[in-house]
Amino acid sequence: MEIEVKKIMKKAPKEPAEYSAEFCETLLRYFCGARETIAYDEEYLPSGEVKRKKPVLFAPEYPTLDRFARQIGVTVSRLLEWKEGHPEFAEACAHAEEAQKSCLIANALNRNYDAGFAKFLLCRKFPGEFSEEAQLPDPGLDIRVTYGKNNNSE
Repeated sequence: MEIEVKKIMKKAPKEPAEYSAEFCETLLRYFCGARETIAYDEEYLPSGEVKRKKPVLFAPEYPTLDRFARQIGVTVSRLLEWKEGHPEFAEACAHAEEAQKSCLIANALNRNYDAGFAKFLLCRKFPGEFSEEAQLPDPGLDIRVTYGKNNNSE
């Protein structure tokens, strides 16, 4: 008995001959356009009629440079070359990173993404803004909290 094995492979990305400024808008549309997907969970009566139709929200797919590169048919290394060689594309990439950060935070807060994994990504991708270490307040700062009546006994 022979079994035919089929390889399922995506075509290798085709590198466009030249950079186009249109890629800036395409990049921003991809990173800023992540939206939730709505599907419906349906419950049926024995007769086949719909008894209940409940919407189910699926978190948006986290936008990445890798997925964007595949979408437009290039490699990530080509995107990084464009980022270095074209200031407008570098600016679009900076806006895309901000959109990526907002996507992570919003979806972690809405419990669409696992909060631990969102924290891990934020700490790795944005180390200047997010850290695993607790930040202590300024040691010269004197904060006093009193409850009840004002007690000025000093």
